[in-house]
Amino acid sequence: MGRKEEKKRNLTLDFARGFAILLMIYDHIIGHGKVITSFHMPLFFIISGYLLKDQPFRQTLKKKAKGLLLPYLEFAGLAILVGFFKAIFILHANWQATGNYLFHKMVDTLCARDIWLLWFLLALFEALMIYVGIKCLTKNRYMQIILVLLVFVLGYCLSQKYGSANFYYLDQGMMAVLFVAVGDAAKKLSWEKLYRFSWMRMGILAMMLVIWMLGICFGLLVMANRVYEGFPLCIFSAIAGTYLVVFCSHFMKRIPLLGSMIVWCGQNTLEILCLANIFRQFSDWKALCQGLGIHSIFVMSLLQTGLIVGIVLVWKIIIKHTRKLDARQ
Repeated sequence: MGRKEEKKRNLTLDFARGFAILLMIYDHIIGHGKVITSFHMPLFFIISGYLLKDQPFRQTLKKKAKGLLLPYLEFAGLAILVGFFKAIFILHANWQATGNYLFHKMVDTLCARDIWLLWFLLALFEALMIYVGIKCLTKNRYMQIILVLLVFVLGYCLSQKYGSANFYYLDQGMMAVLFVAVGDAAKKLSWEKLYRFSWMRMGILAMMLVIWMLGICFGLLVMANRVYEGFPLCIFSAIAGTYLVVFCSHFMKRIPLLGSMIVWCGQNTLEILCLANIFRQFSDWKALCQGLGIHSIFVMSLLQTGLIVGIVLVWKIIIKHTRKLDARQ
């Protein structure tokens, strides 16, 4: 990444994304914690909406297909490859069973079944394209809001009626349209002024904190499992929680070393998601840590999180040095 591109990056949003992706890994070990799930997936949708550029539908489609659908196929293919090697060298499965495994996993990938953490890439692609389609359909802001709310409500109804039987996670993508729209609307806010002290801003922060706490106490949001208890309070709580996390990220990114590390994680969320998806499918960390005599789930979470981030870091360093060698030649 060049210096000019680094200057253009919003490090506050990078920190927020890095913080959320690390919490995602942690949450997948401890189980669905109400505090973490109350905001961490909506945060990614909202930030994606904030970073969405006003471009023609076809150009956005091409860009998002390359940035989301292509990584989906690549990451799913890598997970299949890991499963193949596990079947051959660890489980010692015969070639017929291995062939059946490969065939069914490729069909599952194309049909978006049993894809674990990669559902998010499909849902994000759908949400962004639906929202861009709405903006292309009408330039009237009030009509756009009405259509976004209609899509959101329809997505909620589909999730409640059909659950996991929904086609290509369309219900989650439709519900995420609201979060994308909130992020897009946030572009009009003056964030630099937001970080300056004033009693009015402190009042807004307090209100957001109350809404977030109410959602945690009386609701439950787990988008991956289509759990929306306390609807629509859990949705308002997710937006409020995202607002607070982004606000705190502006100050926390300045923490020496830790801030830089989390910002780096936010700039490499796709790679971290890929590895977390593989670990989620093929490793039993609870059993492993119990065998080693480690009973602290917190320590276990740190081990897996550190290992995933470490592998991505080594991967990036190797790619960087490889490109340098190619450039010299």
